[in-house]
Amino acid sequence: MLNTVLVIDDERWILKGIIKTFDWARYGFAVLYSTTNAADALQFLSKRPVDVVFSDIKMPEMTGLELIGKIRETCRPDTLFVMITGYDDYLYMREAIRNHVFDYCLKPIIRENADEVLKRLREHIDLYSGRLSSGLEIQTDNHQFSMLIEYIRVHYAEELLLKDLAERFFFHHNYLCHLFKKHFSMTYSQYLTGIRMNKAQELLRHDHLSKYEVAALVGYRQYAYFRQKYMAYWGYVPGNRCKDNQ
Repeated sequence: MLNTVLVIDDERWILKGIIKTFDWARYGFAVLYSTTNAADALQFLSKRPVDVVFSDIKMPEMTGLELIGKIRETCRPDTLFVMITGYDDYLYMREAIRNHVFDYCLKPIIRENADEVLKRLREHIDLYSGRLSSGLEIQTDNHQFSMLIEYIRVHYAEELLLKDLAERFFFHHNYLCHLFKKHFSMTYSQYLTGIRMNKAQELLRHDHLSKYEVAALVGYRQYAYFRQKYMAYWGYVPGNRCKDNQ
């Protein structure tokens, strides 16, 4: 089953390059529509929703982030978004994370990075559609638990209390604790910390992001607490790029 895609960039030659760079068919995707105009994209999506929107983040008539808001309000709230931009800017990245963008790609996009994006997108969509038992190397027929796990992977930077997750996904608190022990051999708190620490290590590779900004982006308001958690998890202090790149 093909997953449908819409691609938008205000520069036509860049738009063509993006479409050519991604090996859509290999990962089960098909570009249903492409355009240089955000209004055209919205009109199309109001009649024919797609699974994923690849959008430039900085366009003259409407930013990619503004487009996300309109699509979620008027088209389909579960559409996934990949932002594509030539600006390696902290503010763009922060806003993309806050808007729960699936991924953030810098131009020019190389094929290796494009393949990784499509692979992750396919795993995510398969997980939600039930075609995979899990996207986190667990074996379970509990679809609700799989959805909860994917929710954590997207919303890890927010305050995620176990009791709130249990209520949202209709689990008893104690049973949810049991599921984390069963499938991950760890507590929920340990699992969430692992998600945040791996994301922090990834973000620390961006030279324009300070350690304090990274701490905030992965859900820690106090840098000292983030540093303590990072050292306990990785065995070295945040920002040790030599070790982070090993």
